[in-house]
Amino acid sequence: MGGGVKKVNDNILGPSQEGVRSMEEYLNKAEEDLDSLKIDYKKLHSSMRTAGLGKTSEQWHQEIREEKNKADRWERKFQKAQTRNEALEKIFFRKPK
Repeated sequence: MGGGVKKVNDNILGPSQEGVRSMEEYLNKAEEDLDSLKIDYKKLHSSMRTAGLGKTSEQWHQEIREEKNKADRWERKFQKAQTRNEALEKIFFRKPK
């Protein structure tokens, strides 16, 4: 009988000592790998938050709305300044007849 299995009696098969040991080693390695992945995930998550990449879709939409509002305010200020400049040019640079 191969595969780390030994006969307990004629009708029942049980794991061999080598099979149990290799399974324990496998489980220990799996736990170590999981712990390592958890640490890596926490580091990545922290980096993403620091870089602003951890925002939700709604947070990004809100930020976009705010930036559009700022752009609209600056556009209105620019239009007012342009209108004011045109009016001043008409007053000060009028050619006398």
